[in-house]
Amino acid sequence: MAQLYVGDPAATGEPAEQLKGFQRVTLRPRQTTRVAVTSSLPLVARAEVTR
Repeated sequence: MAQLYVGDPAATGEPAEQLKGFQRVTLRPRQTTRVAVTSSLPLVARAEVTR
């Protein structure tokens, strides 16, 4: 499952990370695929990919 988490600055009073989107995928061992998780532009100011 691919998940999109968004972090807010501590000053906002919101949790450090919030789940904002996800995409369920089924893969066989060693299989890869591309996944698109969409979000509005103001929500994501900087993206960091973690594998």
